[in-house]
Amino acid sequence: MIGRLPLSWRVALLVAVTGAVVLLLSAVAMVINARTAIKLEVEANRGLARDYVIAAVGSLMRENTPEAVVTFLPGALYQPRHARITVVDRTTGLTHFPEVPSTAERDGEEAPRWFRRLLAPPIQQVVLPIQVGPRIYGDVLITSDPFDEIFEVWQDFRTLSVIGALAYALTLVALVVVVTRTLRPLNQMADVLARLETGDYAARIGSVSVPDLDRLAGHVDQLAVALEHTMGEKDALTRKLVTVQDEERRSVARELHDEFGPCLFGLRVEARAILEEAERSNAAKQVGHARSILEVVEQIQAANRALLGRLRPMTIGQLPLSQVLEDLLESLAGIGGEMTWSRDLSPELGVHDETTDLTAYRIVQEAATNVLRHAGASRIHVEARYTDACGQRIAIRVTDDGKGIEPSHATGAGLQGMKERARSVGGCLSVRSVAGGGSTIEAQIPVASGSAV
Repeated sequence: MIGRLPLSWRVALLVAVTGAVVLLLSAVAMVINARTAIKLEVEANRGLARDYVIAAVGSLMRENTPEAVVTFLPGALYQPRHARITVVDRTTGLTHFPEVPSTAERDGEEAPRWFRRLLAPPIQQVVLPIQVGPRIYGDVLITSDPFDEIFEVWQDFRTLSVIGALAYALTLVALVVVVTRTLRPLNQMADVLARLETGDYAARIGSVSVPDLDRLAGHVDQLAVALEHTMGEKDALTRKLVTVQDEERRSVARELHDEFGPCLFGLRVEARAILEEAERSNAAKQVGHARSILEVVEQIQAANRALLGRLRPMTIGQLPLSQVLEDLLESLAGIGGEMTWSRDLSPELGVHDETTDLTAYRIVQEAATNVLRHAGASRIHVEARYTDACGQRIAIRVTDDGKGIEPSHATGAGLQGMKERARSVGGCLSVRSVAGGGSTIEAQIPVASGSAV
């Protein structure tokens, strides 16, 4: 459980436990010392009280009879500290108590019972008989009374406890505040590192107020600068690679269209001529061969058209992006089996520069193809629209109800390619699983100023 606490609370807990142990040990030491001091004080005062009573009795005996001594003795005495004197008249059986000086009064206030039991030494009593010859006229009882001393100790203990508790609490509060503020730069570093992890390479910490952490913050900022520079170079290379790939596809598509197309058309014309001549000559064998040639040519032409569509859709740059995506989804729906397709393609999506339209096309194509191949979904929904009135960014969302993407699943070449293609034009792409099943792919593609038609 302690391992889950923040560092500031761990330090505070350590200091709190240490402080509590110190306070407890201090209290134990104070109690032990107080008990020893009270015992010595009470014994000393009991001895003084004994001497005091003997002196008072001797003084009265010089001028009074023993009976009068017993009568006058209570008035001649006062109660000393830490002892209680009681005069017992054996003739009358009465008990007399000397007066208590006003300075010894506590206004009825006493230490708590548990505190008195903790500090009070055993109560002891001394009996001094008032005796002349064999006859005892009375007794003076001197009983130890540590409770005045205990009350004084209790007052000190209570005051020190309040002061100690306040100091303890203030120390803990100050410690938590200081440690929290000291560690605040670490939270800033964690935030910056999290932003770097999400691709925000412009995140910086700057100077921090804690000298010990300022150097670390500087290294984190240097790392961010290096990452920003490296990712800038990587994006430039990716942009160049995508441009080269698109140009290569365009070149291959042009070759297929300009070279293979006429050749296949010529083969088709020649095969048709052979078929007609064989039919006029009633040459059944030649008719079969001619028809086979026509079927092969048709298959090659169909494969050539499909390959041209994959390399570079011919409608890119010719039709509005909304119509291009509509045609793509129609073709994919034809191979999607029983899957339900729905789409929300804004008719405002017009013709943009070729890079923008081709990027949007490839992202939708790859996302929908991944759903068909891997998601096991029964429904797919595709959205595409401008994110603002100025049409400066195109937002794309592809959602399905399939099995989703496991957090531990490594990013495949398709998803990585979509992210790099979006980033190459200054956009972004995110992939996340949806609660209850399925996944969502969202992309933001900037539109070059003046490119929309």
